[in-house]
Amino acid sequence: MYKILVVDDEEGILNLETRVFERTGFSVVTAKTAHDGLETFVKERPDVIFSDVRTGGPIGGIKDGIELAEKANKLNQSTLIYMTSGDMSEGQEQRLKKLRAEGAVKGFYWKPIEDIFGLARQIKADVEAYQASLPSATLPYNNERINP
Repeated sequence: MYKILVVDDEEGILNLETRVFERTGFSVVTAKTAHDGLETFVKERPDVIFSDVRTGGPIGGIKDGIELAEKANKLNQSTLIYMTSGDMSEGQEQRLKKLRAEGAVKGFYWKPIEDIFGLARQIKADVEAYQASLPSATLPYNNERINP
């Protein structure tokens, strides 16, 4: 089962996204701020981050979901990161475009998301395809391959 970190400061949206990803087969961990999201990311090591852009944190902490994506990508480039927002500043939009061009953020979706179940299924398919592309974890033994 793949683990997804869902970050959103709106309780109703966070609960909806949690239920959708659980029904799609993910193990879900959540955070209400980007700051808490980074702490959860380090502790839980999810396969995927699904974060709202506008999820601030405490003063002096991580300022938004884009900064969360930047820091998480530096810590683990194999985590697939998806962003969503109903509104963002021009500066946030430019930072997000840069991260997408670099491949740090796999996808961005405007709220409201029309087909959240379809998106969740697509994210799961992306994770499965990415995991399948990784080298097999096998050990050589006596000219045979043994799966651990």
